[in-house]
Amino acid sequence: MTDGLTTQEKTELKMEILEQYFPDECEIVGASNIKPIAEGSREFIETEYGVNMPIMEVVALIVTIVGFIDSILSVIERLMKLRSKRITSEEVVVDVKNSIDLPEELDQETIEKICDYVLKRLQEKEA
Repeated sequence: MTDGLTTQEKTELKMEILEQYFPDECEIVGASNIKPIAEGSREFIETEYGVNMPIMEVVALIVTIVGFIDSILSVIERLMKLRSKRITSEEVVVDVKNSIDLPEELDQETIEKICDYVLKRLQEKEA
């Protein structure tokens, strides 16, 4: 269950997903800013890119992804409490689609991959 994940592990999970599926956005925002965003910080973000870069749009996307990952964690926790059997990635995807607003910026394949990634990490922790 997600109860087994520490705050640090949740932050690391979010950072892994961001770096794996959104490497360009992470580069734009800067490595030093990814961890605070994953931790939920709303501090002002400094970047080495110029003023012409639409940094706030990229930061907003990353914040949206972090919120989406938090929602997936909640869905999985709820499913694990309701079911005695091991849940599948497909069950998570269906429940996520039915219970939360999906980020418009994410396509179906990315949503499924992120759900699968989070579920596998939680099941590894549980084992």
